[in-house]
Amino acid sequence: MSKRKQSNTYLPTRAPTLIDDLWTSHNFLEPNEYSSATIGIYSCLVRSYENEHFGKFFCQRVNKDAQTKDFIAQLDDDEKTLTNKTQVDIERCIMIARLREYLEKNNDVFQNILNQIKKHLHEGMCENSSMPVPQSENDFICQSNQINKSAHVLDKIYRMRRFQYYNDDNIRQSINIINLQNWIRSHFQTFNNINPQISIGSQINKYLETLLNNSFFIIQHPTPSIVTHSPLKRQLVTAKIYCRLVSLLDKENSAITIDDITPYVCRITTSNPIEEPPTIFEQLPMTWKPYAIVTASQNRKNFYFADLSEIILRQTPIVSENQNPTKGGQTHYSPHVYYIQFQINVTVQFTNGLTPYQHCVIVKSAPFGLVTNTSQTADLFAKVFIQDFKSWKSLSTQIQPIVASSDNSTSLPSTTELNMDDVVNSIQRYFIHKTGIYPKDWVMPYIDKILRATCHNQNTFVETSAHDLLVKILAQIDYMAEHPILSLFHDDGLFLGICDSDEVNQILLQEREHYKTSICAIRFGALSRLINIKDIGIRIDLLEDSSTNVQHYTFDSTKLPFALGVFIIKILLNEATQYSTILTILNRNTQNVVAITSKLLELYDSEKLREFCPHKERYPSIWHCAHRQSIDYITLLDDKRKNLLEIEASIEKCLMINRLISYIQENESQFISLISDIRQDMRMKLIDNQINQNIEYPKDFRQREQDILKRRHTQEIRRLFYFHPEDKKQSPSLIHLINRHVLTTKHLNYLIDNKMRYEPQFGDTGIKELERIFQTSFMITAHPHSGVNPVLIYERKGSGQCTAKVSVIIISLLCSCN
Repeated sequence: MSKRKQSNTYLPTRAPTLIDDLWTSHNFLEPNEYSSATIGIYSCLVRSYENEHFGKFFCQRVNKDAQTKDFIAQLDDDEKTLTNKTQVDIERCIMIARLREYLEKNNDVFQNILNQIKKHLHEGMCENSSMPVPQSENDFICQSNQINKSAHVLDKIYRMRRFQYYNDDNIRQSINIINLQNWIRSHFQTFNNINPQISIGSQINKYLETLLNNSFFIIQHPTPSIVTHSPLKRQLVTAKIYCRLVSLLDKENSAITIDDITPYVCRITTSNPIEEPPTIFEQLPMTWKPYAIVTASQNRKNFYFADLSEIILRQTPIVSENQNPTKGGQTHYSPHVYYIQFQINVTVQFTNGLTPYQHCVIVKSAPFGLVTNTSQTADLFAKVFIQDFKSWKSLSTQIQPIVASSDNSTSLPSTTELNMDDVVNSIQRYFIHKTGIYPKDWVMPYIDKILRATCHNQNTFVETSAHDLLVKILAQIDYMAEHPILSLFHDDGLFLGICDSDEVNQILLQEREHYKTSICAIRFGALSRLINIKDIGIRIDLLEDSSTNVQHYTFDSTKLPFALGVFIIKILLNEATQYSTILTILNRNTQNVVAITSKLLELYDSEKLREFCPHKERYPSIWHCAHRQSIDYITLLDDKRKNLLEIEASIEKCLMINRLISYIQENESQFISLISDIRQDMRMKLIDNQINQNIEYPKDFRQREQDILKRRHTQEIRRLFYFHPEDKKQSPSLIHLINRHVLTTKHLNYLIDNKMRYEPQFGDTGIKELERIFQTSFMITAHPHSGVNPVLIYERKGSGQCTAKVSVIIISLLCSCN
């Protein structure tokens, strides 16, 4: 006979950790829930958010006696702690100046905001009376269904708010977690008073199972959403991640025994589960810890929480026997999407003659990503973002009666389809959640426009077609969140954010013509030209009053706070007059779309900033960029002239250099325009926006061959002859050919794999097509030459050998990763 597990219900419960203020209690129970009053330029002061360098530094408690003057005093104290040794402190310095200026000029407005936040906290932490004792079977059934529905809605809200901003106007939250705990504990007591002989006696276990399922919540889903695991060479591969569960049951009740939690890390796979069973990693057990929080009425409420702070990925996953091991014997854990499944065994003892009931509660977390290095983060987060959205969107708000429901656990993954409106709205809510401000009027229409164009105006969101674009959009939003100074700039109109760069150029030309003065605009780089996420940067467009071309420059991303600080001071000291007017609104039909730059930047000025960023600092940034290009070329030519020897050939070079310098000085604006055109032409050669993802056989196969032959012909002509731009319009770019070549090869593999199943004779055709692809997979981009001379000079060596130095470049259009 097996030994009965010893009960620990008689053991004294240790004193709970006390959280004694309403603000902290609310953040503890609902970490991603905040009032709509917190959204604005002041957001970082009154809202907790995920930012290592700025979140905890700026956020202050909104206690019941909080006043505007308290926040101003705290900013003054924070400023005294800053040093100029880090870029973070420089950015904090700029932000403090702007926030202090806002609070001093809007004392009463901000006090009203604080009062709204206090009211929101009070309403969110209020405690109502528990449910009345049911007087009939019908009352019991109604109460059970009401609790079930409220619990499902609350669970969905926790999931919705993980990445997206939702306030009380967006969602109907019928109950908070404090009152749900009261309901569940009160309703649980009724099970001991139920007569086993009543008509619903046979269904009691079903009602109890549902109640237990509704008694455990994840209030903090896996954070951060993308984590990096330790090196694979270690015996145990681990990753730091945080997740918190809460139990609404009373562990001190002797009728309930709640075991420790067993977590499982599960990989989400989109392939056939029969061919590739899911990978599961069992974790160390989690224990429950008591916490006490205060409600709006200053009552103490006890909860039990369990925290997960690390996951362990063992080399031998717990999977079915038919799973094939990874090639090479080494398991790879990334980049993949996972979720955590928590299993909690609960035993209930009845005093009314009912049989003891045991149930395993399963709670599934929202998805998260696991990467080997941070270079994989942006791409994987876009997948997690969509998977997370699908997972909670699939949770129905129309909850069926308990007796008709077969499963109350959260199902992951989901197959819910998202339409374009869903995706655009989710991006907007993510923007607000991450930055704490609302996007300007032009941001979301532009994102909607380019997403629909990428998906060929299909209403259904095609993840494969728009994935790369979604990666870039979310990465630029994350960049704003990483540098909250950009959020302040965006709210003030100094930073246009995500926008159409072509539209910016057109409005600059229009406004320059109207105002007859130089105009600039600060924005993100164009999404269409963003190839690597690491290249995200802050661009500044400048159209001088004497130029017809917009110049494009970039702030140094490695020293962005310092660059912005020096930029602010230079403008205020009138040392960069070409930037005296700035574009603040992207709307051609609106008047006053520009502003005086110094009027806006003086809001960010402070003595501390001038100490940190002296304006005489030799920093190669953008305020002298109007003449920078021409000066750089003149300096380069002058240096070459100084190094020349006084020989006949050098004299000729000196004359050429003198003429070039003279030309640049006399035609500076035309020269700058010429350089800009050359750079634009070079950029366009490296971009291919015309690739059609849909390949048709054999039409596109033959077109690809013609394009490659045409490109080969172009390369041969360019060897000795000038090729006019008008003549090369019909010649596709090399980037286009490479992309097209990869897509064609993939499509051929698809045809061979699928057609041969029902058309075996297609195998011979496929092999012939593959041979044709190989024959056109290589191209000479630089034919034999020595310097610029196609005539080679050979050198005699011993043994009758002759050698000549020659340079030939051959490229392969094949993708090495296939």
